[in-house]
Amino acid sequence: MRRPKFSIRYKFLFLITTLVVGAISMYLLVATQIFKEDKTNLIFDINRAAVSNLRSELNTIINGISEKSRLIAILNEKGQSDIVDQVITNDKTIAYFEIQHPYQDKKTFSNNAFLKLYKTSVDMLTEQAFQDFDLNSVKENSEIFWPIDIKGVAPLIGYAKHIVIENQSGIPVSQVTTIAFLNLEDTHQIIRSSALNQISVFTRSGLPLLSSSKSFLSKTFLNKIIENQVSLGVTKYTDHAQGEFLTAYAKTYNDQLLIVSQIPSDIAFSAVLGLLRRAVLIGSLLITISFIVGIFFSRSLTRPIFTLLKGMGKVARGNLDTHIDVKTQDEIRVLANSFNSMIIDLKTSRNALEDLNKSLESKVKERTHQLEVQNQAVKEAQEALLKTSRLAAVGEIAGRAAHEVLNPLTTIVNRAETIKQSLTKNLSGEMDVLRDIQMQWKKDYNSGGFESLLDEWKKPSSISPDKTLWDEDLDNIEKIKISMENISQNVSNDIGFLIGECDRIVRIVNSMRSLSVVNAVKSKHRIDKLLKDSKNIMMDLFNKHNAELSIEIDQPETEISVDRDEFLQAMTNLLRNSLYAISESQNPHVWIRAKTKDSHLSIQVVDNGSGIDPKDQEKLFKIQFSTKTPDEGTGLGLTISRRFLRAIGGELNFIKSSPFQETVFELRIPLDKQNEEAA
Repeated sequence: MRRPKFSIRYKFLFLITTLVVGAISMYLLVATQIFKEDKTNLIFDINRAAVSNLRSELNTIINGISEKSRLIAILNEKGQSDIVDQVITNDKTIAYFEIQHPYQDKKTFSNNAFLKLYKTSVDMLTEQAFQDFDLNSVKENSEIFWPIDIKGVAPLIGYAKHIVIENQSGIPVSQVTTIAFLNLEDTHQIIRSSALNQISVFTRSGLPLLSSSKSFLSKTFLNKIIENQVSLGVTKYTDHAQGEFLTAYAKTYNDQLLIVSQIPSDIAFSAVLGLLRRAVLIGSLLITISFIVGIFFSRSLTRPIFTLLKGMGKVARGNLDTHIDVKTQDEIRVLANSFNSMIIDLKTSRNALEDLNKSLESKVKERTHQLEVQNQAVKEAQEALLKTSRLAAVGEIAGRAAHEVLNPLTTIVNRAETIKQSLTKNLSGEMDVLRDIQMQWKKDYNSGGFESLLDEWKKPSSISPDKTLWDEDLDNIEKIKISMENISQNVSNDIGFLIGECDRIVRIVNSMRSLSVVNAVKSKHRIDKLLKDSKNIMMDLFNKHNAELSIEIDQPETEISVDRDEFLQAMTNLLRNSLYAISESQNPHVWIRAKTKDSHLSIQVVDNGSGIDPKDQEKLFKIQFSTKTPDEGTGLGLTISRRFLRAIGGELNFIKSSPFQETVFELRIPLDKQNEEAA
């Protein structure tokens, strides 16, 4: 017995490993996602707290500077410059202060302690600080901020405010512009001391005033925050160059200053990645332990199975004395015991078969003799059945021949009667006229000879006075001549038709004689010509019964490959049935409608006759089934017509029947590829 390609042991190891790996992977995925979400919320809270505290501090500082600027402007207007010096000297926040009056010289104040600390001068401060300053912008916006970056000096913030001074009555008496260089060293120190997050302060126009790093936010992101109506919020921000950041922002001092605190995602989630690495390491250790345990456990599971397979291999080789010994206490031991019982039963059955084979030879001889006797009886029955089948086949062939010969023969008889009636009706009058002319000429000739006959011819006619009797006789003889020519032509056509029908009878008889049910010789024919020939064959019968036969063709030039005689047989069979059905109608009418549909030609024969009883509709195509009397039909017409059509790949179907309204049969004939393309 061949060893299995993929044993249970390996399947078990694969299952255990897959489950452990799947469980650990799912745990790592869920744990990482939860930890990442918690870490994100924590970072957002840190950033929110940082910008919220800085907003309060900046709002307090800027509001104080704004009030001091107005106070200094008023004191300067009153000429109390010494108080202004004292105010500026005592305020560590102001490094430089300047008052610009529209009609007076500007006045400047400086904090000497600041200048001494950074070893700089007023000229150096003002020379670089006013490079980006625009006085008109102060008047338009009332107050503005701008960054001042001087090498070797603490970062300064430029603050300018347009102040209108009023008297005690509230009437404006003067307007000035105050400019202050703010030293926010303490605030800047707080911003730079943050090791985790990056904090920056921007103006409403996006200019950076204070920052803990040299990285700057994009103009688009700043505009998005500035346009947002929320004054304090958190969001994720992605920079294509620097990566993703977890960001919090706050607006302060009438939304003129924007504080942004952000932490890079890779720094924020570095702990998550460390946790993930440790978890992967622990998971790998667990997988290894599980795999080792699975190896030892699978060995104890598969060893009895291999013992079972080995024993079954011996049984398959014919050793029924085999005993499978499994010492486990599980289902495999039960299975082994079942196999042992089965082996014992097989051995018992084999012994019984050997005993049976010994007595089988005599039974086979006895049974063979019985079969020979039965075969002889079967042969005799087959010969009798063959004779009966031959007689039935001869009867069926004779019935078909009689039915098919009857159709053209009936047409010949009807056309012969029509010829007889036409000759009797038309020739009797013509012969009477000739007889009268002959008798009158003979009478005139006998009375006076040829001269008397000439004199009589010259007399005027009583019918047409402007003509002589000779002219009248010549006209009558000419009319008789024309009538005789027409009759001769009609008789010639009718005789040709009769000869064609006789030829069709000959072909039918020859076909039946050669025992060919369908011996079609197909050729191409135009459908309009075939349908007109069918109508011409049946018109005598239709005229005899005062019934109307109409043809409707959508594409008269369509050609089909059929045997002409078989097609005419099928059509005349249907038309004959329709004629029989409309005998009780008030206005008997049969329509032939031909339409080209996709890859076939549909010809429908429709009549307004008495219809077909629903119980008879399923029997229409059974052999020898007919609702006519034995003298009127044999029940073979529809069956033969269907076999003709099926022989060329077509079909004859009954469509529907409504008494005295519409009974429809359809002939489906396949079209050639050229006809399909033309359609």
